[in-house]
Amino acid sequence: MSLKVLVRNAAVGVLMFGGVAAATHANLITNGTFDTDLSGWTINVLSGTSGVTFDNGTAHVGRPGTPGTVQFNQGFKLPTTSTAVEIAFDYQWQINKPQQPDFFSVIFGYFQLGGGFVSSVLVDESSEVADFGNTISFKSTVLVSDVDSRGVFNNAQIDFILRETNPSAGTRVQLDNVSVNVVPAPGTLALIGLGLAGLGWSRRKSA
Repeated sequence: MSLKVLVRNAAVGVLMFGGVAAATHANLITNGTFDTDLSGWTINVLSGTSGVTFDNGTAHVGRPGTPGTVQFNQGFKLPTTSTAVEIAFDYQWQINKPQQPDFFSVIFGYFQLGGGFVSSVLVDESSEVADFGNTISFKSTVLVSDVDSRGVFNNAQIDFILRETNPSAGTRVQLDNVSVNVVPAPGTLALIGLGLAGLGWSRRKSA
């Protein structure tokens, strides 16, 4: 077998492996764009009468003027091979800035072998410093390790929490475009790059 054929076959093999890696990079969140409803998500009213509503392709976390704390979350399966995840979402503070501050937080967590539930606070913001009416596009990469995926249950979760304190006026947070994607390991990216380089070299030699 010629060197050219060997290189071409190796490149195709790496590209096929890259295709598998790309498949695992799909969004782990169900219905993160809220196109028609809030399906796939769980609403937990932790105190008071706050809540979450669907409106025109977005989720509205909180009910202005109804003090309490609401948790809007979704669990998902994080692959054991994960070393990092990219988390992104759009959020916007709405209605009016209240006299007493409301608090919005976003937390990502997963189960780690030997470490229990490990969580990271992505957003911890008060209405006092919020930029009302303007959409914030959040994106962050969070490192993970020793992911525990034993059993069939979800091993990771993202939580959006709003604590409202005002009885007569208040806020809500509009949420959209939620995504959690596994970041390919550096070794995988190197293999994909090697495959592309090999394929290009093969094409040049055959030209």
